[in-house]
Amino acid sequence: MKSELEEISKSKNLTQAATSAGRVRADVIRVGLVGATGYAGRELLALLGRHPAARLTSLMSSGRRHTEPLPIEKIHPSLRGEVSILCHPLEEGALQPEAQDVVFLGTP
Repeated sequence: MKSELEEISKSKNLTQAATSAGRVRADVIRVGLVGATGYAGRELLALLGRHPAARLTSLMSSGRRHTEPLPIEKIHPSLRGEVSILCHPLEEGALQPEAQDVVFLGTP
């Protein structure tokens, strides 16, 4: 087990060194999040907002009472300065496959 962790660590360090040297291009993953206004959504937003390889592209929530998009910082004030994106009401078919590479579900 320890040798596997050492190999992963070495690989990660080599990748970071190569990326910083400009030899390897790190791709950004476009991320959508359903359930952005709840506790799990807030935790995911905090993690993804700091992740260098993640870019939030769409936020949705079924728990929103408003029909207009609302800045996520109004719902989660603790994210002010970390994440700045609009949260939309959840609508069937609104998540376009070409707009994100992965979608997290922060739902109950």
